[in-house]
Amino acid sequence: LAHAVELAKHFDAELWLIHVVPFLPVTAPDLVVVANVPSDAERMDDARKELNDAAASRVPEGVKIHTEVRMGYADKEIVCAAHEEGF
Repeated sequence: LAHAVELAKHFDAELWLIHVVPFLPVTAPDLVVVANVPSDAERMDDARKELNDAAASRVPEGVKIHTEVRMGYADKEIVCAAHEEGF
């Protein structure tokens, strides 16, 4: 992250931090009972909080930053985000 911050400063660019929450594996209901598994919404909220906290503590003021949390497969979601934003 430190290198990305330096590059963003040097080029006066916006730093994008994307966290992709993976899908939980699906199990056969008659084989395994899992208790206290957080919902997708809870997992997304937790990831959003952690990402925002990390950005606040590690990215200095003056650096433009965008944080985004998605759910899915990291490779596909990162490419999707880049395509949607026209990178």
